[in-house]
Amino acid sequence: MASAFYPKGLEAFGNAGINWGSDTIKACLVDTATYTYNAAHQFRSSLTGVAGGTHPTLGSKTNVGGVFDAADITFAAVTAGFTPFTSMAMSTMPSTFWAM
Repeated sequence: MASAFYPKGLEAFGNAGINWGSDTIKACLVDTATYTYNAAHQFRSSLTGVAGGTHPTLGSKTNVGGVFDAADITFAAVTAGFTPFTSMAMSTMPSTFWAM
């Protein structure tokens, strides 16, 4: 799967609905064998084929020159044959995840 942004996620960044520096941002793995990108997807619940388990929180986040970065993360257990694509989601409010 090529890199892509979810328009609603970008909109939330642009309207200060997501604050990269202070909001809790988590990553999740999505199986590209079972998920098809859709620009209309807005919430974490829209993503299918998400790997189970804990979704790591991004730490040491920076934004320098418009480049977002964070410390490396580890996904503890990924099923054999899983074709991963990383998606980030804001999780400040547990029921509101923005697919990015």
